[in-house]
Amino acid sequence: MAALLNPDTSPAQSLGGTSWQGTLVSSQNQALTYPATVTFRVEGTQLTGSVIMEGQGVKELYVLQGMAQGGQGAGTATYPKDGSVFQFEAQLNGAQLAFVIGLQNTPIMVGTFARIGAGGRVPQARNPTTAGQAAPSPQRAAPADRLPRNNRLVGVWVHTNSYGSSGFYSSTRNYRYFFPDGRLGFRAGQASANYSGADGSSSVGSGADEVTIEQGVIWYTKGQEIWIHIIQQPIGAKVPDQKWAEFFINDNGSGMHLNLGKGNILYERT
Repeated sequence: MAALLNPDTSPAQSLGGTSWQGTLVSSQNQALTYPATVTFRVEGTQLTGSVIMEGQGVKELYVLQGMAQGGQGAGTATYPKDGSVFQFEAQLNGAQLAFVIGLQNTPIMVGTFARIGAGGRVPQARNPTTAGQAAPSPQRAAPADRLPRNNRLVGVWVHTNSYGSSGFYSSTRNYRYFFPDGRLGFRAGQASANYSGADGSSSVGSGADEVTIEQGVIWYTKGQEIWIHIIQQPIGAKVPDQKWAEFFINDNGSGMHLNLGKGNILYERT
C-alpha cells in the first residue's frame, strides 16, 4: 500500500498498549471536524484496534486491523454496520500521533492525537464551531452538504467484460469510485488478451489509466437510486439534480447491479 503519511526516519516508539484522543478533519473540507479516540493493540507485528468518531451524541465505530513496526502502523479500517473497508495509516511523531483514513491511497480524514492519560494537551479541532457534527453513516445526511448517501455504495467497484472465441480470449476491467464525501470517479483500464492455437500461445496486457474525478458534481442516494447534484452552477441559472442510475447491492456487499439506463451491469467490490 502506498503511504498516505510521510515516513518517519526514527520510529523508536511503539503504538501498542495505549489510546489516543484528538480530532479527525475532512481532507476535502477542513470545516468538518470530528472528535475521535484511537486505540491500538499490538502483538508482535500484528495490530488491532478501533477508531470512534463522535458528534451530536452519535458515535461511529471503525475496526482496525493491520501491521505495526515501531512507531508506524497501517492496514484496514472496517465499518461493521455495512462492511465498508477503508485504509488507515498511523505514525508517532514525538508525543503526538498522526492518523489518516483513506480510500485507494487518497486521504479522506486526517488528524493529530495525544496519548490519553499522558498529561499532554489534546489537539483541538481547527474550527471548534463545527466540531461535534455527526460523523457520516449509512443513509444519514452528510454534514458537508446535507445530502443522504448510502454508505454501502462507498468504495471501489469493478466491472469485467470478457470475450472468448476459437482460442482467443480478452477481458477489460473498468472501475467506478464512490467517495464518502460525494466525489465520483472512473478508471478505464487493465485490458488483457491471449491466444492459444496450433502455433503456440501468446498474451498481452495493459495497465489501468489514472482515476478521473468528475468535476463540479457530487453523488447522493434516494433509496435505490443514485442522483447527481451540480455544485458549480452556471451564473444566473440553477440546474436541477438529475437521476444518474439505479443500483442494487447484494446482502454481503460484494456485488452490485448498476443500471445507467441501458440495463443492469454487474460490478464487484474491490
